[in-house]
Parts: sequence; structure tokens; C-alpha cells
Amino acid sequence: MFGRVFINTRKYFPKADNILIISIVVFFSLAFVYSLQPNFPGIINFIMLSTIYLALGCFVLILGYFIFSNNKLARFYSIGAITPFLGILYVTISSVLGFKDIQQYGGVFIGLGPVLALGLAMVYRFKIVVDEKLQAEEETKALLSNQNVILEDQVKKRTAELSRSLENLKTTQAQLIQSEKMASLGELTAGIAHEIQNPLNFVNNFSEVSKELALELNDEVGKNGEIDRKLVEEIAQDIFQNQEKIHHHGKRAEDIVKSMLMHSRTSSGEKELTNINSLCDEYLRLAYQGMRAKDKSFNIKFETFFGPGLPLVEVIPQDIGRVLLNLVNNAFQACAEQLRTNLTDLADPGDPANLSDLNRYKPMVSISTKLSPEPGLNSSKQGKVAAGQSLKATDGVDSSGSKFLAITISDNGPGIPAEIKDKIFQPFFTTKPAGQGTGLGLSLSYDIIKAHGGQLNVHSEEGGGSEFIITLPINSQ
Repeated sequence: MFGRVFINTRKYFPKADNILIISIVVFFSLAFVYSLQPNFPGIINFIMLSTIYLALGCFVLILGYFIFSNNKLARFYSIGAITPFLGILYVTISSVLGFKDIQQYGGVFIGLGPVLALGLAMVYRFKIVVDEKLQAEEETKALLSNQNVILEDQVKKRTAELSRSLENLKTTQAQLIQSEKMASLGELTAGIAHEIQNPLNFVNNFSEVSKELALELNDEVGKNGEIDRKLVEEIAQDIFQNQEKIHHHGKRAEDIVKSMLMHSRTSSGEKELTNINSLCDEYLRLAYQGMRAKDKSFNIKFETFFGPGLPLVEVIPQDIGRVLLNLVNNAFQACAEQLRTNLTDLADPGDPANLSDLNRYKPMVSISTKLSPEPGLNSSKQGKVAAGQSLKATDGVDSSGSKFLAITISDNGPGIPAEIKDKIFQPFFTTKPAGQGTGLGLSLSYDIIKAHGGQLNVHSEEGGGSEFIITLPINSQ
């Protein structure tokens, strides 16, 4: 049995292996039975002995087959296994023939022969094991190399697919961002159209008055008699004042158009020293006029709490303007939604008692600015100051040591539910109906403020309104 495993007859000699197993089983089984009961009847004893010798003969023939095979391991092992039998046969023949002098050399066959043959077999077996190990390693390397080629090909294909998906995603994202910017520009344009109407009305009115005064002056000068110099001077003074007012409102219209051009043009990415109070005031009014342009019934009050003497801040005005426009529009829309909800909830809109309850809600949007020693939530409002004073700013850094300027945009709308408050700055998240928002407004605003080294925080409770607080560093890093 050791020989079967040693030579691995099952692999190299499968047919001989079957005969070998049968011969070994038959030989040892009958030999064990015969050893227990050697005195069998004549015919049975003959059969058993014949079978034992036949099995032994088969075993010897298989060893001979191994010796003459091309398998060196089987050859060496078979020689080592058959050598003792040859030694016994040599001693027996020498004894029968009377060759006593050479009989003693039979021990060489019995002892040394198997040692040499089995030693060679062990060496060759070791060589086979080493060769098989090397072959297995080579096969493993070849398999790994082939797998690596397949994996590299799959990785390349997957990388190409991911690259295409990434490019498609970037294109889609760019389109959505552009859509958000165009929506912002549309709202700004609507606001500008209404905002610019006021100075244009003044220009038209004062032009008409000046035209009438000019005709009156022309009539006075065309008189044949004595000219009333006092009247001429009064008319000239009125025309001069009208021209000043026309010039003032023309400049106002020019400033509004410049604001639109600044907002619509591609940002250069360069920061400028900017009066934040003026920027907030301008975009608050433009947002209001934009809402009015879309809905004539829109009438929500707004107020400002601008801190006096704030330092100029280095920002990209177009970008900060987009943030302000987005936040103020959201505040106006929240108040309008709350107003509609209150009206819808009325059981009987015609009941004076219900109308009284409705009148208790006064939608209000406010924007405030002040200095802050640190970024983060800072929702306390300052006292309201005069309009002329509120828009002034100093060129220097705040003497109180404050490092940030806080802008708070608040409303008394429905507020933000707690379960979605953590999601509002995520890209593409929106609570607006389909087709009314891209979900990028707050996300882009957050990114813009972060790019300026500031923070955009929200403080809101459901049913208690919302506050968005922008904090910008005074000294740009």
C-alpha cells in the first residue's frame, strides 16, 4: 500500500493499480485465513494456496511491469521491492546446487539491494515533488497572469464607462447650474424691469414739466414789450431743478442696469472691496420687484437693519449677489406660502371673525448686517437706523476687533421641518413642486460662501419662521 502512494499508481498506472489492489486484498485475506486454519480439506487447501500464489504472482508481474516502464520512480521502487525475493531465490538455488562459497552473497541482495534501490527512488521522488511544485508555481503564475490581463481589461472597460458617466454627470450638472443661474437672472431681470420703472417715470414726468416750462419761457422771451426778468429767472430755475432731478433718476436707472450687467456676466473670480449694506439693499429691492412682476397681488413687507459704519469686505459682488437674491426670494416665497395656507385653512373666508384671524398674520422679511467676533449662528437684530446712515461703510477694519461680518435674512413663514433641515444644502434637494426648482439654489449659495471663507447657517423651527445667517471674513485670506 505504501508503494501505491509512493509511486502514485492511481495517476500513472490506473489499470495496474486496480490489479494491484485486488492482488493485495486477496493475498493478505487468504493468508490471514490460512494462518488461522492451515488444515483445510485437500481441494480447498489446494485452491487457497493456488490463489495465494496467483495473487503473489500478479504482484510480482506488476513489479516487473513497473521495472520495464518509462517511469523511473516506479522502476527504482520495484527493484527495491523485488530485490529481497531475488536474494532469497539466489540463496535457495545456491544451497540446492551445493555452491556454499557464493551462498553468503545472497545477503547483499536481501539487505543492500533494497536500500540502494529505495534510496534512488526516494531521491527521484523528491525530484518529482520539486518539479511538480515548480510546475504548479508556473501554472499558478500563468493563471494569475492571465487573470491579471482579464482584470486589467475589465478595469479599463469599467474605467471608460465611469469616465463617460462622470462626463455625462458633469455636463448635466453644468446644465443644471446654468439653469439655476438663468432662473436667477430671470428673477433679477423682472425685478429690474419694475425697479427701473420708477426712475423712468420721474424722468418722463420732469421732462414733460421742463418742456412746458421751456414753452412758457419761449413765449415770455417772444413778447414785444418789456420782458419780466423775475419770471424768466424763476422759469430757468425750475428747468434747472428739473434737469437735476432728471439727471439723478437717470443715474439711478444707470446703476440698476449696471447691477443687471454685473449679475449676468461671467464672474471673473476677482474679489473687490464691497459695501455689503448697499449690496443687500439693492438685491432685497430687486428680489421684491421680481416677485411683484410675477404676481401683481404680491405685497409682503420688508425691512432692513443695517449696521452703521461697517468696513468694506473683499468679495466677488456677482456671487454674493446671487446668494442674497436666492435667500431673499426663498424668504418671500415662504411668507407667500404661509399667507396662502392661512387663507386656505379658513372654514368660511367671508366670516368677519375668520378675516380678523387672517389679518393677525403680517408676512415680513427682514435683512440685517452687523459685525461678529466669530462665525456661526448669530440671529440677534440691531436697531433700525436711518436709510442714509445704514448704507455708509468705512474703508478701514473694524476697531472693535470683530473679524466677521454677519448678514441675517429672516422671515416669519412656515419654517423648515426638523426632518429636512439637514438636507436643504444638499444638491438637487428641493421641496418645491416639479418644474419649479432645480434644488441647486441653496447648494450653490453654500458653496459660494464657503469659497469666500465664510459660513452659511440656518436657524428655523417649524411654524416659527427661518433665519439664514451669512458670516464673511472682514480680512480676506
